[in-house]
Amino acid sequence: MAFQLRIASFAAFSAFLTLGHVAAHTAIAQSIQDQPNTNIAVSVAQLRIPEKAIEHLLKARNAAVHQKLDEFHKELALALAIAPKYSEAYVLKATVDVHQHQYDAALEDANTALALDPLVPWGIIIRASACNGLHRYAEARTLLEHYNPIQGPRWAVLFEQTRAAIGLRDTEKALSLSAETLSIVPENWSDNAHLLRANAFQINHSVQSAIHEYELYLSSPRPQPLRTVVLDMLQRSQQSLNQSEVATLTTR
Repeated sequence: MAFQLRIASFAAFSAFLTLGHVAAHTAIAQSIQDQPNTNIAVSVAQLRIPEKAIEHLLKARNAAVHQKLDEFHKELALALAIAPKYSEAYVLKATVDVHQHQYDAALEDANTALALDPLVPWGIIIRASACNGLHRYAEARTLLEHYNPIQGPRWAVLFEQTRAAIGLRDTEKALSLSAETLSIVPENWSDNAHLLRANAFQINHSVQSAIHEYELYLSSPRPQPLRTVVLDMLQRSQQSLNQSEVATLTTR
């Protein structure tokens, strides 16, 4: 994600890129937990999936949540060996691919899932996330324009739409979408939504508002995997704001 805040160094720009992408990866990792077990069991296009394949996929999902990647790959392979056209298995694989920054692989897996079942839950969302990771923001935005509610929660769609708008530097869209995301996002996703909102404010040069969003993230009682990065961006933003105020005073 790009950043047009008035800052003095390329290091600060790089830090912002890191913040934006890592926040997205953290959110995608949480989405593994939010992809409900019931979807795996009752997807209309997958009613004939053998029970044993479903069991292996549930084990793979649990392994992914606990970051046991060897176990994840083993269980996923077993699920696909039993049911090669198991679209939910490809969605889960694509989700883990995104979390590991393997965007090309994620896009391929998401495309496979959608070819098997165009309405597979989370499929279009993870595909859009992979496109955002590849900086193919226009493609991500176009994908989500055709979103069907059966494909996943609206807040997750808004999250990826906001990422695309920020990448395209569509300030108006980024601000409106990030606000809408925050208004409906589940509590366990709100921290990432605040960081996304901060990014939207940054491309609008609304430094004070971005600072407020960083502070909301840092005040959360939940675990803060990005705390160090956010503290750094908060400090840089405060310095930039102070420098801007000094510059204004000296021109009076």
